[in-house]
Amino acid sequence: MYTIMLKLCVSDPTINKWHDYGTVNSGDRFAEIKPLNDPRDYSIQKNNKNYYGKVNTLVNISVVGGVVEEIRASQPGNYSTLQIAEAFDWIRSHITYKSDDGGDYWQSASETLQKGTGDCEDQAILLASIITALGGNARINIIEGHAFASVFVTSDVYQLPRVQQSLRSFYGTNITMYVLSDDLGYWLVVDTTGSMYAGGLPANASPTASASWSNWTFESTDWLIQIDVISGAS
Repeated sequence: MYTIMLKLCVSDPTINKWHDYGTVNSGDRFAEIKPLNDPRDYSIQKNNKNYYGKVNTLVNISVVGGVVEEIRASQPGNYSTLQIAEAFDWIRSHITYKSDDGGDYWQSASETLQKGTGDCEDQAILLASIITALGGNARINIIEGHAFASVFVTSDVYQLPRVQQSLRSFYGTNITMYVLSDDLGYWLVVDTTGSMYAGGLPANASPTASASWSNWTFESTDWLIQIDVISGAS
């Protein structure tokens, strides 16, 4: 059993004053404490020919120029972790989740921009297009029933704390960052339909140990397909 106690102060910008609401008591609440999951075994396949052409046909860096300008205006300078987070938040703010109306139709980056809606793979393809246009290297990760993007951040494990600190600076809180790794290095998870922040756990995943970027597992898939996004995609 636990009780949440909040001390609330709310500002009114029209009169430049704050109102103190005092302490608000949530009352008694109960929460179920679940054990951490064991790591799950799953196969990994890279650049499956059936998905590689499909993904890179739908990715389009030429249609995201306006979005890239917005991101660079907010986070100026060379390509950076801050721009990755800004791109993630842009998707979260501008693209509404909408599941397919029957079947499994994958929208192009252009379609998702025009409609302002899209499901997991649609948002992942658009985000990968934006990150590629910004100068990054992105992937589309496909598991059973879900897809999400990831972005290369470093080949040096000792640089991961720097990446996490940049994300914490961007969000103003001590978020926990999660990555996928391979022989090239470390790929930041950026799942706009599974997490509220860049670097958060993807959907259908859970931690396996104390907070750390690699201590997590998928919950229900037996396979992971990773598709590299090529810079000339259109």
